[in-house]
Amino acid sequence: MRILIIGCWSELGTNTAMYYALKNLGHTVEFFNYIEFGTWRLKESLTATEVQISNVCKNMCPDLIIVCKGEHLSPFFLHELSKNYATVLYHFMDPRKEFNRIEAEFLARECHYRNFTSSKLAEKYDGFQVFEGYGPKVWYKKDTTKEYDVTFVGGLDDHRKDYIDSLEFYGVNVNTFNGLSYEEVNDVYNKSKIVLNFVRDPDIISDRVVQALATNTVLLTEFSPELFKLHNWFRWTNFVFIDKSDLFKKIEYISKYYDKQLEIKNTFPIENFTWEKQMEKMLKKIQ
Repeated sequence: MRILIIGCWSELGTNTAMYYALKNLGHTVEFFNYIEFGTWRLKESLTATEVQISNVCKNMCPDLIIVCKGEHLSPFFLHELSKNYATVLYHFMDPRKEFNRIEAEFLARECHYRNFTSSKLAEKYDGFQVFEGYGPKVWYKKDTTKEYDVTFVGGLDDHRKDYIDSLEFYGVNVNTFNGLSYEEVNDVYNKSKIVLNFVRDPDIISDRVVQALATNTVLLTEFSPELFKLHNWFRWTNFVFIDKSDLFKKIEYISKYYDKQLEIKNTFPIENFTWEKQMEKMLKKIQ
């Protein structure tokens, strides 16, 4: 299949991960990288970027066009793409707040298919849900000595800091890291007994979840109903917390029975959540 991905390229971004995964699956894939400022216009004319994309499509004749987020592209342009090419997929992985900010409803409705990480967006806009994946060459188990009892990797907004401060009040030392490379994060995860995940938006779950599950640590994540859509496995474990008191109790329990809890965590079928597997799921939805 000839596939054109339209989005912003970043070596560590999800769009880039999709590109490599689709190539690994044997497809011919091109990536149109655009970074353009401003907002789309409600008139029937194309920007210079949209003209460039049109020319790429004419030369490539793609079987599938994947529009990633599409901020700064116009509904008129996506309407023209959908009219001229067999399959145009709108792909959105950010929280609903961002969807509303860029008025993505008008973009999504012009495409043949819509893929979201949020089940609520998928239900509202007649789309489907495929989660972010992980790269097994980046995220994997390492047999290393445990140096940290509890770890969090990421920026400390008020919500996260409030939880971490409460743990320190209970006497739990949380090792925090930020600004690390993926290789460094994988190393920290494997050296940690417990890795924390906090939910910024209950409508979506971060790729941090599957990344941590792929390593030799126990993931302890804040509750989101999307976890149960990722896999029912989360219903039967001690790896989800709902408030500060519950988080502290779960850390105590997991620490007391750590070897058994790590064994349970390793029953999660992480091999089903590589980027290649996620792209296969997505393609099945549109074929």
